[in-house]
Amino acid sequence: MIFGHNISTDNYHRNYKELLFCEEKHRKLQHEECWHSFYLIREKDHEIVAESHFHIVEKKANNPLLAPYGGISFHPSLSGKWVDEFVSKLVETLIKLGVEEINLKTFPTVYNPEVAGKQQYALAQTGFKMVKVDPHWVLSLTETTFEDQLVSSEYKRRLRKLEREEFVFKNDMNPELIFDFIVQCRNERDYRFSMTKSTFTKYQQHIPGQMHTFGVLKEGKLTAAALCFRVNDEIMYDFSHAHLRSFDSYSPVLLLMSGMYEFGLKNGVKLIDLGSSSLNNLPNYPLISFKESVGAIISPKYYWQKTINH
Repeated sequence: MIFGHNISTDNYHRNYKELLFCEEKHRKLQHEECWHSFYLIREKDHEIVAESHFHIVEKKANNPLLAPYGGISFHPSLSGKWVDEFVSKLVETLIKLGVEEINLKTFPTVYNPEVAGKQQYALAQTGFKMVKVDPHWVLSLTETTFEDQLVSSEYKRRLRKLEREEFVFKNDMNPELIFDFIVQCRNERDYRFSMTKSTFTKYQQHIPGQMHTFGVLKEGKLTAAALCFRVNDEIMYDFSHAHLRSFDSYSPVLLLMSGMYEFGLKNGVKLIDLGSSSLNNLPNYPLISFKESVGAIISPKYYWQKTINH
């Protein structure tokens, strides 16, 4: 195995699938320049077996720069010894580059518990400190129906009412319409939407095939919507969903979730990541309660930091 820094990988293949937010096309959306890429290569097979990418500015190395998470990519079969050696070599190179602070945000552990465990151990072994835990709530898709996943009998009643009153779920809706609708709903509640229109436009241009839009309509009027990203073949990330305040009593998000669940089952999705649940950096307990009531389980992602004294 050999370690590479900013090398050409055109003639190499991976034995794993990168998560969307770790891929080069998404890194370029975060920032065009200042990226440093690190690889562990099995030369005889022309194979990349591990990689990680950091944005370096003003002696700070960040992975990711502007994304829900990043981390170290590798196949779960890679031995812990090689993961440890890769992280150690990566840190050594960053120090030589003059970096004084390294920040790394990992994916929710339920995505791949074995990779997450080896990653966490390697980071701890090389002097990283866990500085923050940010839980996500993740829905596992099984052969049972969405209604069977619902913990609350009240939510089951509301879901049936939505269907009786002819609320309709649709997918592949106009992305601009969905974006503007979510902004409108967040403005109704004095919440800021974390994605700007210009960033959204860039997403449309560069990763259209991994963007999914969903909506719930009543007599042609949009009442709830979701903007999601296909993180890989088996994981869909619910970046944001919202509903009109005037439809609070109907809870149209229940039908939205039900439709997303069925869409996932038909398209090979095994996990729907419903994201974190905070408001002004504090737990949003009503939102947490809703996610738990639809069957989602908690799965932490971790913020790691290493400070270097030159």
